[in-house]
Amino acid sequence: MSLHSLVIQSFQSSPVFPASVKSIQANGKTIAQGLYGSSKGLFVGSIFQATENSILVLTSTTREAEEIYQDIRYFFPEIVCEMFPSWEMMPYERISPFSDVIHHRVMVLHKIVSGERLVVVAPVQAALQNIIPLPIFKNLYIDIKMGEEMLYELLIEEIAHLGYKRTSMVEGSGEFSVKGDILDIFPSSMENPVRIEFFGDTIERVRTFDALSQRMIEEIDFVEILPQRELIYDKQGTARALEKLSTDFSNQQEKKEIVEYITHGIYFNGIEHLTPLFYEPFCLLDYLPEALVVLNEEERISKAEKRLLYEAGEIFHSSHKHQQVKPSPQELYSSYDKKLAHRKSVELYFLTRFDTDNAITFKIGTPDGFKESISRFSEYVKGKIEEGYRFGILASYEGQAKRLKDILSVPELSPVLEGDLIDSGGKIVKQKTKENDILISTATLSSGFILHDTRFYLLMDREIFGRKRSFFKKIHKVNSTPIESFFELSRGDYVVHVNYGIGKFFGIERIKAYNKEKDYIKLIYAESETLYIPIEQMNLVQKYIGGSGNEPTLDKLGSKSWEKTKSRVKKALEQMAGELARLYKSRLENRGIACAPDSEWQMQFEASFEYDETPDQLNAIIDAKKDMESLRTMDRLICGDVGYGKTEVAMRACFKAVMNGMQVGILVPTTILCEQHFETFKERFKNFPVEIRMLSRFCSPKDIEKTVKQLKEGQVDVAIGTHRLLSSDIHFKNLGLVIIDEEQKFGVRHKESLKKFRTMVDVISLSATPIPRTLHMSLASIRDISIINTPPENRLPIDTYIMEFNENIIRDAIQREVKRGGQVFFLHNRVRTIYEFAGFIQKLCPAVSIGVAHGQMSEHELEEVMHKFINGKFDVLVCTTIIESGLDIPNANTILIDRADALGLSQLYQLRGRVGRSKNKAYCYLFYPEDMVLSEIAQKRLAAIRAFTDLGSGFKIAMKDLEIREAGNILGPEQSGDIAAVGFDLYCKLLKETVDEVIGGSEIDSFETFVDLRYDGFIPDSYIPDEKQKFEIYKKIVGCTTFDDIADIKQELKDRFGEYPSIVGSLLSLSYLKVEAKTLRVSSVVETSGQINIEFDRQNKIDVKKLLNVVTKDKTLVLNPNKPNTLIVTVDEDNEETLSEKLNRLHELFNKIKITNAG
Repeated sequence: MSLHSLVIQSFQSSPVFPASVKSIQANGKTIAQGLYGSSKGLFVGSIFQATENSILVLTSTTREAEEIYQDIRYFFPEIVCEMFPSWEMMPYERISPFSDVIHHRVMVLHKIVSGERLVVVAPVQAALQNIIPLPIFKNLYIDIKMGEEMLYELLIEEIAHLGYKRTSMVEGSGEFSVKGDILDIFPSSMENPVRIEFFGDTIERVRTFDALSQRMIEEIDFVEILPQRELIYDKQGTARALEKLSTDFSNQQEKKEIVEYITHGIYFNGIEHLTPLFYEPFCLLDYLPEALVVLNEEERISKAEKRLLYEAGEIFHSSHKHQQVKPSPQELYSSYDKKLAHRKSVELYFLTRFDTDNAITFKIGTPDGFKESISRFSEYVKGKIEEGYRFGILASYEGQAKRLKDILSVPELSPVLEGDLIDSGGKIVKQKTKENDILISTATLSSGFILHDTRFYLLMDREIFGRKRSFFKKIHKVNSTPIESFFELSRGDYVVHVNYGIGKFFGIERIKAYNKEKDYIKLIYAESETLYIPIEQMNLVQKYIGGSGNEPTLDKLGSKSWEKTKSRVKKALEQMAGELARLYKSRLENRGIACAPDSEWQMQFEASFEYDETPDQLNAIIDAKKDMESLRTMDRLICGDVGYGKTEVAMRACFKAVMNGMQVGILVPTTILCEQHFETFKERFKNFPVEIRMLSRFCSPKDIEKTVKQLKEGQVDVAIGTHRLLSSDIHFKNLGLVIIDEEQKFGVRHKESLKKFRTMVDVISLSATPIPRTLHMSLASIRDISIINTPPENRLPIDTYIMEFNENIIRDAIQREVKRGGQVFFLHNRVRTIYEFAGFIQKLCPAVSIGVAHGQMSEHELEEVMHKFINGKFDVLVCTTIIESGLDIPNANTILIDRADALGLSQLYQLRGRVGRSKNKAYCYLFYPEDMVLSEIAQKRLAAIRAFTDLGSGFKIAMKDLEIREAGNILGPEQSGDIAAVGFDLYCKLLKETVDEVIGGSEIDSFETFVDLRYDGFIPDSYIPDEKQKFEIYKKIVGCTTFDDIADIKQELKDRFGEYPSIVGSLLSLSYLKVEAKTLRVSSVVETSGQINIEFDRQNKIDVKKLLNVVTKDKTLVLNPNKPNTLIVTVDEDNEETLSEKLNRLHELFNKIKITNAG
């Protein structure tokens, strides 16, 4: 039996539970008290099973709702249980709720409307908010079924009416595109977009596809398209809203703008807050009129409702003075008392407070903490088992579950992993467990509990180890790989041609030559010289990413400057790679001290980590500990965004070193960061006998003197310090590990000291700079690198808004953050006016305290300001881009950026990354000046940062230049100029070649076949009209290296765009020839007037005897007397051979002359 089934059986067999069911069935109101933690979710699910109606659970806060929702989902996975979230906004905010929240709410409403029996959990704010009425909403969806008739043009209109945005290619939720008879759409209810193929007005095929690759995933029969918005314009609602606007409100200018938007069917920012203008009052409780209402701690709910109305009233009356268009609080929210007046309800309480006939009391206890001693816990469990109690333990992840099993594997206890009871097919192979079995499984609940009636303990791992856990998790899957190459090009972008240098891309042009039409890439070089590159040679062109922030100089065609530049960079790379290789060799030769395997204390230390390790983080931990257990000295670089768990990896390595009798030195670049690390390490190590000290200017001379002395004597285990730790008076008694945080930020004079460490002791370097794949591959053979690209599971995406500068929104955003106990960054990137701007914010929000930070302050002044902000001395920090990187301030979860249009994409991403470091929802507001017309570049930049709100997007193509600009952080700043000189992709290629040469690695086979035939071949606009998609397909065709690749691209073309025309088939056939020729090591296949010249490489795979035999027999073939490795094939120009005929001849020829086992 599974653990959750065992808990349910134990709970429902209590005599109190049947009594509670009878009370609910007999009474209008029942009180269930004595329910602790996750037992409330257990109770709700059990009642759902024992009764017939749906259940609506109301809570006072979102957090409570999330906890009960997750608890129900664990205990009763078979029950349809949904969370109906609030908008997570202040009433009347002038911005629309985030799309993810809207989509989820719409999905829940649709499930209710469809008649499913279910449990809905909602905070009172969401439950009472007036929304679109059920009679209107139930008609706002489209059913798509394969084989049905549906008017194609009408369907496109209906999809647009539901709020979907038409684009050239579907990449995100809420988008649709039309390509001939193919309609792509990404419904908000689906994990993947859907491709619908029509034949006339008949739906012929329905398939899901991958948004990134655009390739088909699977065929489906049916898809529901739900609305993208909660408010959809319809005739009745629009007429009602326009009538109310004509009679109510006095702000004529604002009314005029709103009326214009509504009349023209335009959805504007924040329209959702005007829902009461469109509809009669209707809330979530009205959607579920027959449902049993469960109230979690009713008094708290009542207070939350009163507080909600009070806050809304305050804002409403304040805006009323300014005559703004805002419905009253009574129109925004339904009445709590009225809606519950005649509803059957159950009130849940933890405390036992009522002694009435309708009050049912459960005997449920709270578990004790056992963090002082694991052995004490084992003894406690033995004693309770002897008293007849059974135990179940929930660990946060599999590794923790196995650790618990090992710890509890002592005489008289029998820990069993639930996974060991289940076979690979998911069937339980061991039906019964013994009385002294401790069943261990993996899940995260709000808490454990003790069922005293039926003698059962359900414990969470954190209740055993004393972990403070962040409960609710939203899991976001991101690819845990280094950044992929960058290929997307726009007109005007800088590019690098391997042979001609840096130019500008000006699109794809169709050119007719020799009576044949082909597409060419147009590049502009210095002095406006134009170069046309055949599309089949586009692999020689790469997007220029230099990272210096300055525009590169265009090369001049025909000059030797480009070759000189490449030569200079190559020389610098040889020097750098040589130094890295020497260091690597030295580490291999020097024997270090091997640490012992993990001790029980190490296991306990790791188990007390308050978060779930991400897969990347676990891999980094395993790599680091494996290095430490070997005799080779470690030099490992750990890359990952701030807050992704690098410090925990370092702490586990630190603990392992200390447990093996060694000292640890931790180097950080700034005093503030030193103090942050000191506090973090102290808190993490507090239950273990580890002596940790800090060395920085925040320490008194007396403390420093004492620390220096005790380091030398071995009385200090861990020393955390700035460059002070590198001073000549610092001596460790037994230094075993050095951890360096952001090494690139140390000055040149400290580099030599750090180099010495690398050959003597284990070294871990931490970097918050993402590492691109190409750079990672180039360095992999001479540097040990661990990459942490997956964000912690309890981190939420950052809600990002782009808008004109608006005082009301600024006031609302600051007040909301401060009201929930948080802090705010306000970026104003002009030092000259920053104090004036801070004064403006102070007038706008007189109750908040404000600090100012900018780059023209002295180092000490800046540290002082940041120190105060970190310690909560003021609410808002008005600052310049000086906060772009560095500190981790989890309490700051709102950032407002003035003149965001003037900042680069990478800057915007890093600035936004200052918030969202904790479990709280984070907000980013990007402002541009009022009435300003944004340039196309600024629009694209802001749209990109808005689009990439997913966690881990810093490791995706969206980052464009950020990682490259900071690649010098990993290689050394002196390399930045070389990256700028040749572009990042070419730099990495040269680096890889150099590293392989220096360490004597296997020679890279860079052999390529050059093909240039006269043919008609291009992708017509009628087949792929969008230039970016066309460029992407060209790149894929040219990039084919195997016959399977060609088959794959053929299938992709059919998947995405339908059957391809013969002119596209010519391109694919040419690609086939190129792969075939490369297999035989043919250097080139070039057509000139009347002949095709085939040049063979010296290491070709041609059977010479067969070749001579074919030449003797075929008069159209002749070996070039001047170049014996070149075969000339005569082309019949009079009859004008088609490309297909040429390719067939060449294919037959290659088959006849190849060595039998070649290819």
